[in-house]
Amino acid sequence: MISIDHFGSENTRRITEFTAFQKTLYADDPFFIPDDTVVLPGIHARYFLARQEDTICGRAAGLVNPLMTYKGRSAGMAGFFECTEDTAVAESLLSAVREWLREEGCGWCIGPMNGSTWRKYRITVPDPEPPFFLDNHHKPWYQSLFEAAGFSVAERYISTRIPLTKASGAGIEDFEPALRRRGLRVRSIRMDDFTEDIRAIYELSIKAFAENALYTPIDPDEFQGLYQKAAGFIDPKFVRLCEDASGELRGFIFAVEDRFQASSSTLLIKTLAVKSGAKGKGLGGYLVKRLHRDAYQAGYETIIHALMHEKNVSTRVAETDSRPFRQYRLYAMEIQ
Repeated sequence: MISIDHFGSENTRRITEFTAFQKTLYADDPFFIPDDTVVLPGIHARYFLARQEDTICGRAAGLVNPLMTYKGRSAGMAGFFECTEDTAVAESLLSAVREWLREEGCGWCIGPMNGSTWRKYRITVPDPEPPFFLDNHHKPWYQSLFEAAGFSVAERYISTRIPLTKASGAGIEDFEPALRRRGLRVRSIRMDDFTEDIRAIYELSIKAFAENALYTPIDPDEFQGLYQKAAGFIDPKFVRLCEDASGELRGFIFAVEDRFQASSSTLLIKTLAVKSGAKGKGLGGYLVKRLHRDAYQAGYETIIHALMHEKNVSTRVAETDSRPFRQYRLYAMEIQ
């Protein structure tokens, strides 16, 4: 017998119970990174727990971001989804979320998505490879649970792997005179002025990603908090900012070491963005190729371009060398 109960963010005891379930579910998983942030600014939420014989076996949240739309209608989210390998439990949870979203006036349910595309979202298609650091990691049965519950694929994403060689980054010297003529310079992020650099990255990001699927803006303080979590594992030479003569940020690339690898031979590119006026002028490709060269010279053997939309132009930056190795899906279901 499956029972579903629900509560709001003001019920701190139940929120604690909600967050604790993931730690139980992933207790023996060496790749699990807990995230207890389930109450988000600007998001109207309802939290659901599934039980069988008084034992929690699944959780999900109905999340409403008033700025999110899909196919011309208001879209809510099924977020913070975690579940045992039980189709009936998942169907009960997701049905309860959809019913609450319907009452809130939403025409679509998108999932899994934890409030926005700035936070964890998507399902990883099962494959035999272990996750890389900051990968989208969850239980391997989630794809089948969402599809069994009637969800269809809304968006597709990939990660690609590129081997580094002595030739990595070849030709970037030819592009650098053009950068100088445009008054552009590339520097590392300043860890002693981290807050200010992240503020500039925020201002560029909210504009550069505005056309992305299911994009919604994010509060600058929330953005700062997300990057602050990353400060401890940033190597400044792999987070590069390109500025013009006035100091305005025109593009940036954010890469970190794959901390899940004992040999530390892989670097992963998490984010690449250029200002709209700089698109089509080679700046994005230059930042990527320069990072490839710098990574090779630092002793890295492989670059991962992580979690890219399959239509994203950055997936084609080094397409002759790239090897797709992981796929992801974001799902949607119309609410009748």
